[in-house]
Amino acid sequence: MAKQGPRGGPAPRIDFEIDFEIAVPPASGAVERRQTFWNALAERIRESSCLRSRRIDAIDRAIDAGLCVADWPECPVHAERIGRRILLAPASLLRTRCVGLLSSHLGSAPDRTMRWFEGMRAAMEASGPLVVARSATCAPWASHWADRTGRPCFQVDVGRGDPGPRGLRWLVDTVSRWSVDRRVDRAHVSPPIAGSGRGLVSEADACVLAIAGVCFVLKLRPRGRLAPLVREHLASGSPPELRLAIGPELVPPDVANELVAQGAAVWRSFPASPVRRVLRAARVPRVRSVARRSHDRALIHCTRERRGPWPGQSIDDYRDDLIWDRPSADHGALAALLRILASRGITASADGIRGGVPVVCLTDVPLSRLGGLHRYRAHRRRWDFAPFGMGFDRDWLRAIGARPVIYGDDASWNRLDPGERFLFQRAATTRGRCAWSEEREWRVAQSIDLTRVPDDAAFVFTADDESAAFARYVSRWPVVVVGEKWRGA
Repeated sequence: MAKQGPRGGPAPRIDFEIDFEIAVPPASGAVERRQTFWNALAERIRESSCLRSRRIDAIDRAIDAGLCVADWPECPVHAERIGRRILLAPASLLRTRCVGLLSSHLGSAPDRTMRWFEGMRAAMEASGPLVVARSATCAPWASHWADRTGRPCFQVDVGRGDPGPRGLRWLVDTVSRWSVDRRVDRAHVSPPIAGSGRGLVSEADACVLAIAGVCFVLKLRPRGRLAPLVREHLASGSPPELRLAIGPELVPPDVANELVAQGAAVWRSFPASPVRRVLRAARVPRVRSVARRSHDRALIHCTRERRGPWPGQSIDDYRDDLIWDRPSADHGALAALLRILASRGITASADGIRGGVPVVCLTDVPLSRLGGLHRYRAHRRRWDFAPFGMGFDRDWLRAIGARPVIYGDDASWNRLDPGERFLFQRAATTRGRCAWSEEREWRVAQSIDLTRVPDDAAFVFTADDESAAFARYVSRWPVVVVGEKWRGA
């Protein structure tokens, strides 16, 4: 019985004409056919004075690993879309119905789009190896899932530049590079050969479509680079089937209706993500809800949303949090505050500090006026001075080394003693759009151990009564609610 391909058709050909004839006679099995091809390629390399002998060894290792070469893609629609190419991949990818994942950009705050991870978990219910574009937003998450569950996941790596006559240069160079890292989770796709292909913006995603037996669309921005490819694919009527994750944060319902009318499948609908809370309070305890004038003399440390892993958290643990929807996946400003209170410490960080000295940053802007600094910093992609944090007695902080920042320019930096340079901050950005001096910053060049802070030397503040209730469960200091006045302070 003939070998079947991913979609029930003939298996991809292993023999391939590059810039010479490789005659591969019918053999009893794929192993013999693959061996014949690689032997012929090795012989061609030996004949070429521009190719090094070490690449012969690379071919031997490729044979042992079961790599195959295919004249690809076979489907005329895909061939017209992305052009004639060479696919270098493990045999298991070429002969298995794969599950493709497509997604628009996830954004810099993945914890805000937990429905996306719910959709990815649902997509994993489909059987078969996963295939994603190496450059795609879903690639690191799918690979992490595969590592944790033992499921095969192939990343499609699309080559750039001149592939050489009929792709020989690209093929030999790729096999040579592969022999160094020996990654068996990659599918290498050559650049278009002989000027073929249409130069798609979403070229790597188009290659995923050409490989997969079924594709799940986890997110689609109506004006993003993936949307035209999806529409074109549906209009062609070619395989694979596209299945949509429908929801406000995924494929918007109005866009989904349009795509379903063109042939996409409704896979699953996901409502908008609920507001995440890291704790569930059985009752709301009483909190001190009015800030006193004495709070205005404190030095304030505001927490903010965390992009990426927490300080000291591994990237694997961070991805586990989001993929498995753990409570610690919430990385908002309230979550940061609760994490500080639960861990009993504020970790010093060198982010944004000239000289790289880890510090804890504070401000002596009065709490009653601090909301006036709450704004979005586009160059840092974050909100500063969120209405969550802690206030400390300034005399106690002085005793552990806290000092006011020294604002200035490069000349000021050069005049500073090396031991004081951790206090330096430019007075304004290069173009003068941001006056840092208005923040009236203080710094302490160490982490703050909250177990050493007296009961009467600190307080906690939050935006509202609900978040204050959560803070009260883990705080031994008074909790202050700054309320609606924060934004208009």
